[in-house]
Amino acid sequence: MKRLLLTGMLLLLGAAPASFAQGAKDVVINELLVKNRNNYQDAYGHRVSWIELCNSGYSKVNLSSCYLVLETGGKSYSYRIPKGDARTWLDPGSYTVFFCEGSETKGTFHTNFTLTGETADPATLPGYVPDSVDRPLPDQLVTLSFLDANGRDTIDKVTYNLADQQADISIGRIPADDDPGQILFTKLTSTTPFATNITNPPMPKHEKMRLADPHGISMTVTAVAVVFSALILLYLAFWALGKLMIHIAKRNKQKASGTATVAPPVKIKNEGAIVGAEIAAIGMALKMYQDEMHDIESHVLTINRVAKAYSPWSSKIYGLSQPLRK
Repeated sequence: MKRLLLTGMLLLLGAAPASFAQGAKDVVINELLVKNRNNYQDAYGHRVSWIELCNSGYSKVNLSSCYLVLETGGKSYSYRIPKGDARTWLDPGSYTVFFCEGSETKGTFHTNFTLTGETADPATLPGYVPDSVDRPLPDQLVTLSFLDANGRDTIDKVTYNLADQQADISIGRIPADDDPGQILFTKLTSTTPFATNITNPPMPKHEKMRLADPHGISMTVTAVAVVFSALILLYLAFWALGKLMIHIAKRNKQKASGTATVAPPVKIKNEGAIVGAEIAAIGMALKMYQDEMHDIESHVLTINRVAKAYSPWSSKIYGLSQPLRK
């Protein structure tokens, strides 16, 4: 029994990473900011680069034991999200932010790498003063990946160029303008930590109509045309229905009075057609044939009374009720 319990516990522990992976499959890298000069700051008052993750699924997800991996310049940096922190649970549609300053001692949401691949973010160094002129970054590709608990399966991945990054301008997921079903990872008009990246929702149709027709002239003309068209169609429909009902009433009245006009017989002009005498002969022949096939019945019922013959065996005069003679 002890062996069975031990085996079951080992199986559960072995299946735990798989359950984490299955739960975290809906997590995506929603937004990241490489150059943070005057933007969102962490609990220590530092403005450093950060990553935003989003739970795009419909169930609660635990990020613990999953990995954030950064690859650039032939180097790879990996950060395993620790267990035991209740803040690693993400509700459906919620967000969380990881600060990337290259420190391993500041808590769960501070990674051991920076988004530029440097050992530490300059904003965390002693005596740091923001540059009056933004320092350009090298022309170098960086790949940021979010891995499940086994450290092998990639759930989401984005690639960006350091040279394209600007101060306080983040990059993130937004739907394409021409195809809302296509998702782009590009520059955003404003940073939105812990919120959706869609800062300009689609314009409603009534607002588009208001901009296209500010005085409402086309709307008025369209509405009047629709109303009058509907009235004309209704008038024609009721006019046709009235004519039809009058015709039906006249025909029924003629049938009731017996003055209904009988259509004249159709004259057959085709040569070789059957004439009236031949039609009469054919009709008489059919009538005689039907009479021979069926018996002629008078439909008269005849009932005759049947008299029963007299029998002395049933006569009462021979019964024992007669008095005896001496």
